[in-house]
Amino acid sequence: MIDIPWHELVVTDRHFRIPLSVNKYSYEGVFDIHFTIDTDGVPAIDSIDFSRMKSRAKRISAGHLREVQSDIRTEMDRVFDRIPEWTPATVNGVRISYPFKLPFSVYFD
Repeated sequence: MIDIPWHELVVTDRHFRIPLSVNKYSYEGVFDIHFTIDTDGVPAIDSIDFSRMKSRAKRISAGHLREVQSDIRTEMDRVFDRIPEWTPATVNGVRISYPFKLPFSVYFD
C-alpha cells in the first residue's frame, strides 16, 4: 500500500504569483506540473507541460512564448521551494520516490 499525504500540498493563487509576462501576452489555460516526491519526502519538479496553454492574442512570437514559459517555471520553482517535506510513499514499509501530475489553471476575466 502506498501512503500519500495529499493534504500537505497547497498551491493556490495566494502562493502562486502570476508572472507579468503571462498577463502581458494574455497566456492562459491549464499547465501540468510533473513532479516527484523523493524517498526523503522532498518534492521536485520534473517538467511542466504547457500544451493546454494558449494566448488570447492572435499571434505570440516564439521568443515571447519562451519568456512566458520560463517565467512560469521560475515561479513554480519558487513555490515548490516553499512546500514542506512530505511523508514519502512506501511499499511494504520501504520508502519509494513517487511521481505526481498536478494540473494548474490560469485564466483571466
